[in-house]
Amino acid sequence: MKFGMKNLLVAVLALFVGQVAVAQTEAAAPAKDYDGTAEVSSMITNGNTKNQTTGLAFDLNYKPDPWLVNLKSKYLTTVSQEVQTQEMFEARVVVDERCRRSSRFSQITPT
Repeated sequence: MKFGMKNLLVAVLALFVGQVAVAQTEAAAPAKDYDGTAEVSSMITNGNTKNQTTGLAFDLNYKPDPWLVNLKSKYLTTVSQEVQTQEMFEARVVVDERCRRSSRFSQITPT
């Protein structure tokens, strides 16, 4: 089978058209109003003493135009020798309005 210039051109064109179709499909997807993360952690140690640390955290962003709402929460507890030695709970809500103008940020690092 001979692979000529015409076949090469058709193959390249097919790849290009496929990429353009995928890019248009991705661009047409609606923007999500929600995004976030969740974390679960646990550390257990045994030896001369028995320690257990457990943590939960989440971060949720809600972006209805023109607002930005950020909700963060975390919980941490430590138990040592069946006695609770530490417990922490933190929650934060930030509501902000988006700026309609563009802005630029720069970072200066010392050399």
